[in-house]
Amino acid sequence: AATGENWSIKNYNPDDLVLIPFGDGYGWGNFSGGHGSKTAATFFQVAPKARLVQLSKISRARTGKDCYCGLEDDCLPYIEEYGITSVFCSFDMICDKYLAQKYQTVIDGLGTFNMFVAAGNEYSTDYVELARCDAVTTVGAYYIQNNKAIPEDFSSTTEYLDFSAPDSQVVKFAKETGVTTYGKQTGTSFAAPWLCGMACLVNDFFIDKTGKPLTHEAMMRFFRDHCVDIGAEGFDSKTGHGMVILPEPSEINVWKYQTKEGGETMYKDENQISEWAKENVKYCNEYGIMAGDADGKFRPQDFVTREELAC
Repeated sequence: AATGENWSIKNYNPDDLVLIPFGDGYGWGNFSGGHGSKTAATFFQVAPKARLVQLSKISRARTGKDCYCGLEDDCLPYIEEYGITSVFCSFDMICDKYLAQKYQTVIDGLGTFNMFVAAGNEYSTDYVELARCDAVTTVGAYYIQNNKAIPEDFSSTTEYLDFSAPDSQVVKFAKETGVTTYGKQTGTSFAAPWLCGMACLVNDFFIDKTGKPLTHEAMMRFFRDHCVDIGAEGFDSKTGHGMVILPEPSEINVWKYQTKEGGETMYKDENQISEWAKENVKYCNEYGIMAGDADGKFRPQDFVTREELAC
């Protein structure tokens, strides 16, 4: 995964999991307990063994017809090199229709990439303009009180809000001198890395079962399928589709998320699979025995190579 922020890894680098392609961090989160390191610590509470890449240049942008997109021009090579499937951005990002289209094109081209953006700022309900981009996942915040989920007042109230995740979490840092604890951290800044960490867990499960992460479309469908309403039933402009609750792994229908919405299989050559074999192919895919090739084909008429048989 990746974060749009940076900080000095001399101050915070749990288990050496943080990567810094643009050099050791500076700025807002440059110290232990800064914004960047606190949001990263929130992410690691959910996905403690994931690698986290500092992609601070993702926020470099210029709007207008000749717009400049840091995601495309600075970060794309590292996304491909490290196999990054999710990034969280816990700050305002400038955007207009031209820049939004660039984000859309890059994310669509990557296929398995998810970009989680914090929806709003404390004491403000103005939404981040990047939320207008269909390919971006906008995250609002809720907190737990008396075993009940309550939406935060500062989450953006907008039709572009997708999901809600918890904030008000206690953040802890392990140091040579012991554990440093920071009190409850409020803000959608801390909801976005939480949902990003959940996406990492989901992808880890599907890579284990099928050999590849979910597409962005399948990930969003998986989240919607496992949402619990907060307040109003169904989608609403204050909490989106609701709060995502990950299911027990044994309850996940693996095959369902290997197909596109509407039931179209992701195998490009499904029509070559014999009718008598289709249910068996579905079974093998669901249990991770077979997953097709890198081009999305099943190749039912081909001989099996020794390497494929070993896999």
